[in-house]
Formats: sequence, structure tokens, C-alpha cells
Amino acid sequence: RYRARVLAEKRQQLRSLIKALAVRADVLDKQIRNGKLTSAQAQQLLLEEIARTRPGKDEYVFAISYDQTVLSHPDPAWQGQDAAKAVDPTGISVARRTLDLARAEGEGFFTYRWPRLGESKPVEKMAFVMDIPAFKMAIATALFIGDIDGQVEACRDEFFRELRVSLNKIRIARTGYLYIYDRSGTLLIHPSPSLEGRSVATLIDRRSGKPILDVLNASSEAAEPARYIWDMPSDPGNFAYEKVAWVRYQKGLDWHIAASVYQDELNETAITVRNRMLGILSLLLAVALCFVFLLSRRMTAPLKQLLDTTRQVTSGDLAARSPLAQPDEIGTVSDAFNAMLDRLQSVVAKLDDKNQVLNATVGQLQRAMDELHMTQARLARTQRLAALGIVV
Repeated sequence: RYRARVLAEKRQQLRSLIKALAVRADVLDKQIRNGKLTSAQAQQLLLEEIARTRPGKDEYVFAISYDQTVLSHPDPAWQGQDAAKAVDPTGISVARRTLDLARAEGEGFFTYRWPRLGESKPVEKMAFVMDIPAFKMAIATALFIGDIDGQVEACRDEFFRELRVSLNKIRIARTGYLYIYDRSGTLLIHPSPSLEGRSVATLIDRRSGKPILDVLNASSEAAEPARYIWDMPSDPGNFAYEKVAWVRYQKGLDWHIAASVYQDELNETAITVRNRMLGILSLLLAVALCFVFLLSRRMTAPLKQLLDTTRQVTSGDLAARSPLAQPDEIGTVSDAFNAMLDRLQSVVAKLDDKNQVLNATVGQLQRAMDELHMTQARLARTQRLAALGIVV
């Protein structure tokens, strides 16, 4: 897939390069028709532009006239020569193929074999050609397929290096690890570099008697862990330890990625995880209890203050007020309680004033009654004396 993607990008680069030269040819053709350049001048400018265009170290643009004359080529030996002599080892006439494709379809790709500049061994090339009818020529550029393969191989090696480093950092339990093998069972990446390139196809599971490769592949298809008997690094040759492996097939890469670990280590890890979870749960419980205690203190302390204020009022201190001032339900109750005390204190004060007035009135009335009794007593005495003939 990566090779196909790189190849597609290179094809687009070749097409863009040649189309840019075709645009230049159109501009020069307009200058010919406008009388600014002669045909010979315009063609010379175009050929100079072609000669200067080098897409890569071993890549270049060449031009062939309709009569198969080489008009531009970086190898001086071909300049002005009959291009019909340019035949690759497979019998393809490069000039004829270039011209036929360009004149029949306007543009297109084709492959042929040709040596690099300064070399004699023909290698595979891919060319893009385009017809330039205004100048009766076809122009083309090509790249060496081997360069793409080399680029792909370099990227593949770099990818493997990075993937190997990443996988080797992963550990499952104490000694568990990840590894990759291909369809044939060849180990591509393994924590032990000495095992890379070796095949596991001949290894046999001592418990089932089946090839381990079949056990691993079967687990991949069933999406279940594979179990087999293996030895340990600390006990080599003693195939008495159960291993568990999880395998997944990567279709795009045609790889199997496996993670394997000894069952005993997995059990130890499970116990460790369980103990850690219990410890974490105990800690969380303690934190929750502390939180509940603090929350209850925070909620009951204001209520206790409000209760103390109520007791002061009950004992007769109407000037007592709740000190609570907080933006919650308790604060609202406190404000309402204080407002009620304000109204109660005002009513009591008014009652005291009226009581004082009443007491004064009662006193005046009592004095008037006393004077009346005294007057009645004197009048009765005077009447008795008068009856006796005693003049007072």
C-alpha cells in the first residue's frame, strides 16, 4: 500500500512537471502568432527551458521531434541523433512509444528499461509523455522504479526500527512481551533480536501436539486467547509452564501481532491488582467518612448556634440575635428568625409602654377612690352628730 501511494505521488509529480513545460510552450506559441518571436527563437527558448529542468539527481526531461530526432537530452551523445535507435532490452522503441502515445492520446504513462546516466545497465523506468503540437514534438520525463523501491524499503526499515523500540518498551506482568510474525510464521519483530527472521512454524505445543503457529492463528480467528506449554528463560528446556497469548491479524500488513505472558505471572498480576484495588477502595472509604464527618460538622454547627440563640430568647433576652450569615438554607432560616425577633421585640416594647400608661391610670383611680371613701366617712359622721343635736 505504501509503495502504491508513493508511486501515485511520483506519477502526479511527473505529470505536473511536464504540464508546466506545456504551459510554457503555449506562451511561446502565442508570442510566435503575435509576431514577437520567430518559430526558431521560440523553439530554442523552449529547449533551453527543458534542458534546465531536472526533477531529480538521475531524472531529466527529454524532447523528441515528430521525425524521431532527439531535440533535448542530458547525454550529449544523444543530442540531435535519430531516436529510432533507442531500443530497450525488451525491444521497446522508446522514441516510437513516446510519439505514438503522445500523438494518439495527448499524454500518458509507459514503462521501459534504460540505463542511468553514466551507466550501462538498463533498469526499469516509468515515463510520462505529452504532445506539444505547436512545436511538432513530444516531451517526456521519467523516474527509475528502483528509486521508489529503495524509498519504500528505507521507510519500511525506519518503521520497523520505531515499531521495535515501541514494542520492546511494553511489558506484560514481569516477562510478558509483544511480537510480530508474518503469514509463514517468520518472526519479524521480537524482544530477542537473535530470533528475528526465524520461523515458529516448526515449534510444537507439548500439551496439544499441534504446531504453535496453528494454535496462535486459531486464537486470532476465534478472538480468544491461545494457551500452550513452553519453557521459561530461568528454566530452559523444561516445557512445563503454561503461556497465554492474544493474537490479532492485521490484514493490511498481512501480519499477526501477538502478546504473550506466563499464566502464573498473570495470576500474580491479578492478585496484585486486586490488593491494590482493595487498598484504593479502603482509602476512598476513609476519605468518604472524613468528608461525611466534615460535612455533618459544617451542617450541625450553624444549627447549634441557632439553637443557642433560641435558648437566650426563651430565657427572656429578646435582644439576642443569630450570628449566622451564609448563602444557604440555614442562612435563610437565620435571617427569618432574626426578623421575627425584631418584630417580637417591637411588640413587647409597645406593650411595656401601654402597661406603664395603664399602671398610671390605675394609680390615679385608686387615689380618687380613697378620697371618695374619706369623704363618705366624714359625711356619715356629720349626719350622726346632727341627729344627736350636736352641732359640729
